[in-house]
Amino acid sequence: VSYFHNVTTGETTWQRPLDFDAPASRRHGNEAGGETSLFVFHLPGHWSEADLETHFKPFGTLLRTTVQRGSNGLSRGFGFVAYARSEEASMALSSMNGFQIEGKKLKVSLKTGASANTPGAAAKEQAKMIATKMPGIMEA
Repeated sequence: VSYFHNVTTGETTWQRPLDFDAPASRRHGNEAGGETSLFVFHLPGHWSEADLETHFKPFGTLLRTTVQRGSNGLSRGFGFVAYARSEEASMALSSMNGFQIEGKKLKVSLKTGASANTPGAAAKEQAKMIATKMPGIMEA
């Protein structure tokens, strides 16, 4: 038996959401020209969300910046930036991919591009839903 947890809203349900298996482009709030996220690899170890914002803000309206950290709280060397419009993300991608900073060469790529190669992965990622087996419940 699986349950479904929406990490964005915090809602948990036993019923599969109606749009769970829908392609990402059909989901609510993911209209064409909307939010576009970029992976940013090879970040300097001390960079924070503020550093990402400083370097990526000139290209458009940033919705959020995230530096991925390990359980020890230290940067894992990559992060994400989300732009309000895909055109802005494209400008950032072309300008910042290969950008040299503090002895590192940033690698920037579209977040949706990597997951689009795996069937169903993009839709599940866009929905921010996690299907998890409940511990202690036996399957029929």
